Amino acid sequence: MSSKMRFEIPSELIGSPNVTSESSAEHLIDEIEEVRVNNNCSWMDILRIAHWYAPDETKRVLRSIRANDLKISELMGKLGE
Repeated sequence: MSSKMRFEIPSELIGSPNVTSESSAEHLIDEIEEVRVNNNCSWMDILRIAHWYAPDETKRVLRSIRANDLKISELMGKLGE
């Protein structure tokens, strides 16, 4: 299991054709995570700049994003039922 994982893969799945304890997929996922961390910092910088130069417009866009995120969360919840 990757040291970054926040959950355990069920032992009955280890060794199955699609799940290995150390795979190239895990390595790629770790790399993607590193890139996303940097990308998230860049997005936060854009948010700061937008809020500084156009706070009202930024708030409108953020409200729209939040509404869409809530819809996505509802749909994800239905998947988990």
